[in-house]
Amino acid sequence: MNTNYISKQLSNGIAPGETIKLTEGNNGPWKSGFNFTSEEAGKVTITATIDQENVVPEKDNNKNNTLSRSFEVKRLDKLADFALERASRGYSSYAKGDEVINLIRAAQVLDPQGRNAILKGILSVWNPKRKETLTDTGRGVLASVKKDIPEDLNGKFNSLLESYGVKEETPADPNVQVVQIKAVREEMKYNVTEFTAIAGKTVEIVFENPDAMQHNIVVGKPKSTAVIGAAADKMITAKDGAEKNYVPNLPQIVAASPLVNPGQTFRLRFVVPDQVGDYPYICTFPGHWRLMTGVMKVVKQ
Repeated sequence: MNTNYISKQLSNGIAPGETIKLTEGNNGPWKSGFNFTSEEAGKVTITATIDQENVVPEKDNNKNNTLSRSFEVKRLDKLADFALERASRGYSSYAKGDEVINLIRAAQVLDPQGRNAILKGILSVWNPKRKETLTDTGRGVLASVKKDIPEDLNGKFNSLLESYGVKEETPADPNVQVVQIKAVREEMKYNVTEFTAIAGKTVEIVFENPDAMQHNIVVGKPKSTAVIGAAADKMITAKDGAEKNYVPNLPQIVAASPLVNPGQTFRLRFVVPDQVGDYPYICTFPGHWRLMTGVMKVVKQ
């Protein structure tokens, strides 16, 4: 498959050390985000070529404009689940709010794989900006489903709940410090770049990713940013780098979240080290750590 995105907006070159993030392509009057899906199992190789006509001036115009990545697309265990996902995806794109609730309720008679297939289909096309009304019956349906939502669907399911006016509330634990941190859309930054924690106490970082690409949050020991970041960069060539969430196995790491998909949230809970100091936190997706950083300042009680 060959997909061409044409854009001439960037033509003045890139300054040394500057990073340009490409998120959207132009093709005539249409604009589209970059994405890829495969409906066939087996090995897939994706190749992206930038500046094919060498419009952007650079020192080496021949060797650094192409990037390729290969991965394996696994076959589904049951074709019926694939059919359920696709059917619910198409239906949910135009169905009314109460009709979507009825679909979720009807899915509860299926096995876990079938229920998740329908939920995945609904959530893959759900517009978080939708505003729906919810009956008491519908509220009960969503509450019963919530406890069995797979972790990879949890963030999108929370967006669906908010569309129906249901705001997830977690009971406050007076012994846990909760810190809300978000990835800033299209800026490769955290919205919170510094917070203070008490040595020996428990912290829970609620990391939300509204960006268009994956990010994580990794807390390291003082002065460990470069060591962790360099090790993470090397994982881009490892076969299991993505499976390990690009988190290197280093003693300098205090706590780490997995890669958080766009639109999802992860709660990272850990005990703050006893030693006071400045503990950096970074995104270890290769290359991100140079810009996506913050500091946890650990102090005594």
